[in-house]
Amino acid sequence: MTRRFLLRQIIFAIGHDSWVMDERDQKIFLIDHKTVALRKTYVMYDTNKQEVLKIQHQPLHLHKTITIEHQGKTVAQVQKAWLTLLRDKWNIQMPGGEDLVAQGNLLDHEYSIMRGGETVAQISKHWFTIRESYGVEVYDDRLSAIMIALTVAIDDMMHSTYDEAREDREG
Repeated sequence: MTRRFLLRQIIFAIGHDSWVMDERDQKIFLIDHKTVALRKTYVMYDTNKQEVLKIQHQPLHLHKTITIEHQGKTVAQVQKAWLTLLRDKWNIQMPGGEDLVAQGNLLDHEYSIMRGGETVAQISKHWFTIRESYGVEVYDDRLSAIMIALTVAIDDMMHSTYDEAREDREG
């Protein structure tokens, strides 16, 4: 079953909570942005305030890495691909499952998440007129939580890359 979600980008500001809404405008997940011991962390809760997933930077990795955990166990690791020519690409390692690839156009905020060459989710800023919001369309409802978490992780990594490039130019 295909589902669509609205993810407002305000969640990327420290200390702000934001609800992820579905296509019927119902609250589905709450994203809480925290900084814990110099490690940027997002905690994703269900509507009963039960932790679903934790999304956090891994500061000791050579290559920028964000880990997604469920009950302390890693369910995904996201890394920006080293070399890409025309499209931005992220490798998503799924321990115990088939790895995913997210790729799309950074400037247009259009992405697909693929498993074995098959699209499992589409992420787009163009579906909604609400500024700074993403639409996330998931083709298998069982993957909804992880696809929302991957959207948070990729957006965070994109903004980190922009911030570093700006700091390098300025100085």
